[in-house]
This record gives sequence, structure tokens and C-alpha cells, in this order.
Amino acid sequence: MLYKKGFTLAEVLITLAVIGIVAALTMPALIGNYQKKVWVMQLRKTYNVLANGLDMIKADEGEDNLSDTQFYSDRGISTVDGHIRKHFNVIKSCTSDDNDCKFSDYKALNGEKPNGPPTFGSSGNYYFFLNDGSIIGMLSPTGDNLGKLIDFVVDVNGTKPPNQYGRDVFRFAYAGNKLEAWHCNGTDGAPCVTTNQGWECAKKIIEDGWEMNY
Repeated sequence: MLYKKGFTLAEVLITLAVIGIVAALTMPALIGNYQKKVWVMQLRKTYNVLANGLDMIKADEGEDNLSDTQFYSDRGISTVDGHIRKHFNVIKSCTSDDNDCKFSDYKALNGEKPNGPPTFGSSGNYYFFLNDGSIIGMLSPTGDNLGKLIDFVVDVNGTKPPNQYGRDVFRFAYAGNKLEAWHCNGTDGAPCVTTNQGWECAKKIIEDGWEMNY
């Protein structure tokens, strides 16, 4: 008589335990990589929306340079709001002095509180909530930047966590008549590392072929 040999209960349990251990070790990394790809996809979309919208503002006023438009020279909330609402799918806009624009939980890439501006909630800035769930903050220029550029901070997934520079929050500047990723003091090569604020990270992501390699 022939007997078919099967797996014992102990062997099955050991196999399941090994599978469980391997899954526990690999799943966090897989989930983390997936989340990074989602943030980068959202960043790329928000970047394109912002760049295209600013180009349409120039076209509206028949100007080649954004610095020649009323949008740039006025910077008043009524002028800015009118242009932004025309070219972006805005569901709500407000200034940082409005109670529903008080963002106090934003973190630097290293997890600490950002060391100074730009951050959501700074006085005198404008914020636009888009229908795709993102937020675009237009930061009032000061000091050496006055009249030279417009500083933007974008949160690609709105008020959802982690609300952290370099993850779902990124900084851009409109300078030299184009939208570009912000880089320190107008120079290249500033590091995007976990010990930094994370303001440089959009630049690194773009340079790395739209990959979050950190």
C-alpha cells in the first residue's frame, strides 16, 4: 500500500511563522517606498498646476514677464485672489490672519519646528485650497527678495499628515520669469538631508528624475 506524505501541523505552523516574519520585515519598507511615490506624483502635479497657472496670468495681461503684471506689482489680496481663482480650481482662499489658516503643526524634514519662514501661517501671506486637496501658499517677499521673486510653499495633500517639509510640503520661487525649486541663497548644491529644514528637497527630487531618494 502506498502512502502519500503530507505536511505535518508543525511544519505548516513553522512555514507560516517564517512568512509572517519576512512580511513584518519587508512591509514597512514597501509601504514607505509607495508613500514616497505618491508624494512625488502629487508634487509633480501641483508643480505643473502652479507653473501653468502663472503662465496664464502673464498671457491674460499680455505680458512676457510676470514682474510686469498687476498680479506681481499689486500683491493685494483682491488682485491676487482674482487671478488665482480664474486659473486654479480654488475652493477656498484666505490670508494667514484668518482663523482657518492657522497652521501650527508643520515640521522640518528632521522633525523639528522649521527655523523661521517660510511656513504656513506667517503673517501677510495668502493661501489657496484647491479642489484636488492641495494647498498653495503665496508668501510675501521681504528684504532683498522684495520685487525680485514670489515665494511659494505647497502642501501636496493639504492638511493631511505628515505636514513635513521634504515629504508632503515643498518650497518654490518664481524668479527669472520661471517657476523653480527653491535653493539656498540662489546657489546650487545645498544639501537635502535629514538634518536640514527640507526646503531644498523639491530641487533634489527634480534633479534625481522625480524620485525621493532620501
